[in-house]
Amino acid sequence: MKYKHDIKHYIHQQNWDNSTATSGVTNILKGKSCIKIELFRERRSSDKESTFVIPLRPKEAIMADLKPVEIEKARDHFEIYDFEGQGKIDCKDLGDLLRSLDTRPTIATITKNGGTKKKGEKMLTFDEFLPIYSQVRKEKEQGTHADFMEGLKVYDKSENGTMLAAELAHVLLSLGERLSDPEVEEIMKCCAGTEDEDGFIKYEPFVKAVMAGPFPEEAQ
Repeated sequence: MKYKHDIKHYIHQQNWDNSTATSGVTNILKGKSCIKIELFRERRSSDKESTFVIPLRPKEAIMADLKPVEIEKARDHFEIYDFEGQGKIDCKDLGDLLRSLDTRPTIATITKNGGTKKKGEKMLTFDEFLPIYSQVRKEKEQGTHADFMEGLKVYDKSENGTMLAAELAHVLLSLGERLSDPEVEEIMKCCAGTEDEDGFIKYEPFVKAVMAGPFPEEAQ
């Protein structure tokens, strides 16, 4: 039985004598933070039903927090980033893995959870990744489509849904979690579209492309 160790530990704590025997678990109710187990136990003079609650261990708490389909999806994505097939990912890829699972962690969040800037510094197993994924997916959304559109309208001088590509690049370089020049160049190339002859782009398609994440076909 999955919780056999916990039941034996509980019986030992209760100082039941050697004649005590559990004749069957009648019900198990699993919550997010504990497990309630109802069992029928025998003693020398009487039979008695007993109910006790045991706290969930960390991994079990995570399993209770995530649905089976979410755990399987996380495992599938984890295996994609397990390039060596050793059951581990390089922490350099932690941010990409989290974003592929429809979360939007900041660079600070990734670093706080063990993300590294260089490959080979640290590895992460799936069991170690699960609590990180569980926590990150609970965190507040990092801005909505409406938030980003409202912010970029400041640069829409003609109020026609366009802004200078150079101004967008400046925003990415100077505001919020600042990106590096190569990062800005890459995101502009992938998401900003083609500039018109005056250097303007339509910024709503840019917002949609960025929010779709690295796997936009899955977000549709």
